[in-house]
Formats: sequence, structure tokens, C-alpha cells
Amino acid sequence: MTAAGRSGVPPVYDDPACTSRQCSRCGHIDRKNRVDPATFACRACGVTLRADDNASHDIERKGETV
Repeated sequence: MTAAGRSGVPPVYDDPACTSRQCSRCGHIDRKNRVDPATFACRACGVTLRADDNASHDIERKGETV
């Protein structure tokens, strides 16, 4: 069991392919949003972030909705 599970936090599955392509600001999903392995640039709203930062914000938002 994970540390989260031991503390009563339910696990949330998230498809890693989508978190790397989905914009954490507007939700737009597109393979072209990943400029390179380190850079995320949304084709819809124009936000530019480090790819890991974008993915972590996206995962956080999905966890909050559960």
C-alpha cells in the first residue's frame, strides 16, 4: 500500500500520455503541445511551461476533482 493509501487518500489513476499533452490551464489536448521533452506550449491558449510543471498542475487538478 502506498503512503497516500495508508493516510486515507484514495489513489487516482491518470493516463500519463494525456498529462504530457493536456494543458493545465485550458484543458486542450494535442500531441503538438509538447515542443520538446522539457517544454510544453499550448496550441490553444498559448501558455508555455516546463513540461513537468504542466503535468504536475494537470494531475493536481484531476486529484482535486475526485
